[in-house]
Amino acid sequence: MLRKLMKYDFKTVFKLWWIGAVTTFALSFAGGFLGEFFVTEREIPEPILVVAIFGLVLVYIGFLAFGIFGDILVYLRYYKNLFTDEGYLTFTLPVKRQSILNSKIFLGLSTSVLSSTVITIDTIIVTLISYRSEIFTQQFFKDVMDFAKDFFDYKYYYFFFIYLIEALVILLLVVLASILFAYACIAVASVVVKKAKILVAIGIYYGATSIISFILTIFYLFGITSLFDLLFELSELATLNSVWILLLMIIFVLCAVCCLLYYVTHWCLDKKLNLA
Repeated sequence: MLRKLMKYDFKTVFKLWWIGAVTTFALSFAGGFLGEFFVTEREIPEPILVVAIFGLVLVYIGFLAFGIFGDILVYLRYYKNLFTDEGYLTFTLPVKRQSILNSKIFLGLSTSVLSSTVITIDTIIVTLISYRSEIFTQQFFKDVMDFAKDFFDYKYYYFFFIYLIEALVILLLVVLASILFAYACIAVASVVVKKAKILVAIGIYYGATSIISFILTIFYLFGITSLFDLLFELSELATLNSVWILLLMIIFVLCAVCCLLYYVTHWCLDKKLNLA
């Protein structure tokens, strides 16, 4: 049944999402040709450069809007399917509320990953077209090969693969936490009030993010600087080992945050939600 829920969720969201994806793909080619004006050695008239700047800015605004568009589709699907009149039908299905929530989480995570992948590909296209006269040269590939050789000659190069894996896991957990956080805000707002649920959810979201930002700022000002000073005093191998351990600790913290947000959201859906 979970597979059917995910299929239905994906069908609802991706019938609009793909339009944004194709649009940004077309924008990436336009951005590539606009970007070429800034790397060419030819003399370009200033009015054309001004127009190119505005055009390139609009292209990247389009990329950003596409990412936000995907999030909005996911959150609207979550809200309408669970907390409006449509929720009466959803919760009459012969399936656990945990499965319904899991389907929405998988939808949000998949949409974020796919949107990020599309934006990354679009950015690569812009770069390749803009710098094609410099990239597709024998010297460029020679420089890449020299860099790769120097990289693998470094005796501790394997640490960077460990860091890469940990960074990808952290990025995935951050995306998951942001999705669960938004879901939790909507669920709590729907439990607390009967009307203006979206406005209350937005208020909870921005209030909570302000508190989190303040805590992270304090930690950055008084913790990160001291941590860097401590790492610089260690030997090279000890520093490299310390970094992957710190990244692992961040992964554990993010896992705990995701579990807490999941519990709160599921508790609201299972124990407190009353659509009557």
